[in-house]
Amino acid sequence: MDFIAFRMLFFFMNGIQFTVGQVTITTTPAVIESEITKSLVVTCRFPPQPSSGYQVFSLALKKLLANSTLEQLASIHRDSHSIVHIDSPSYGMSRGNGVIDSTLGSFLTLEWLNPKVSESGTYQCKANVFNHADDIFVFNENKTVTFTQPSVGSLTHMLLELESEMNNKLQKLENVFKNLTAQSTQTENELQKLENDFKNLTAQSTQTENKLQKLETKLHDLESTIFKTSTVLNGHQYYLSLYEPHSAVNAEMACEALGGYLAEVDDKNEFDFLKTLIGAPAAHGQSFLLGGTDEGHEGRWVNRHSGTPLGYTSWLQGTPDNNLFNGLTENCQTILYIASVNDFVMNDLSCFNSNIETIKFYFICEVPI
Repeated sequence: MDFIAFRMLFFFMNGIQFTVGQVTITTTPAVIESEITKSLVVTCRFPPQPSSGYQVFSLALKKLLANSTLEQLASIHRDSHSIVHIDSPSYGMSRGNGVIDSTLGSFLTLEWLNPKVSESGTYQCKANVFNHADDIFVFNENKTVTFTQPSVGSLTHMLLELESEMNNKLQKLENVFKNLTAQSTQTENELQKLENDFKNLTAQSTQTENKLQKLETKLHDLESTIFKTSTVLNGHQYYLSLYEPHSAVNAEMACEALGGYLAEVDDKNEFDFLKTLIGAPAAHGQSFLLGGTDEGHEGRWVNRHSGTPLGYTSWLQGTPDNNLFNGLTENCQTILYIASVNDFVMNDLSCFNSNIETIKFYFICEVPI
């Protein structure tokens, strides 16, 4: 009788105790960004247990399906000599490795290259162990991997990395040719090799430029899905968000990723320009976050980015009033449409999105060109 069959006999004789703890599962990363994340690594690990006397006889990685059932992806057994058995191979799964070792610890790892949305979801690590009394224990631990579209910041970071890679390669090429000029005694064969290297590097540079162009296109497409863009006014362009941020800090970070800041209204002409960008009449309850704040200095309103006093204001009558709406202090400047006066006015609002259905919380970025 082999080892697994022997342990399964005890399954029927003594029963299995299901528990949590001991076993761990890690995912690197925890969030997959579309076409940005290069690999996903899921690792199931059971550390050595000298005090408890636990002995691992198998580890398994599973994934929760849409119908709430678990699909086994891979497993490794004590008598398999560190050979990982792939139960459900999928596109992009590059490799699996692991080991059963009661002294140093046991692990099972799967890796996917260029993971897609199909690799997101909940993964489960399952460890089947026994002790000196031949009691069977099953340890489970779950970890969820989420999927998201790339952020403006992620795409910008990738563009910068590719641009840096191209510049480094071109710099290396320039250095090679400088050395070639200094070393005039090089043979014709060496010159031919350098010419070939130059051709190859030029081809790689063209490929990198094509990738940059595609990423720039994706970045522009992404901006158009989350921002409405204005024409240029006095050397500045304005971006009206089409989504609601969690807070003014999140909105400011998004504006910084565009190379700007929350809009600072300097005069009536700029205020009228923003009203046209929003479009009248805006839906009731839509507030658009501007750069003004009195957070930390109640009643003294300054621009969050520049620190200067507000240049132009058109406050709703009776505001700013720090009304403590829904329990939140109102320290951020917004612009909204008021039907009773048939016009846009400024109002103070909480710097945090209250998630109240009747209040829509957007923002406007100002970007120097």
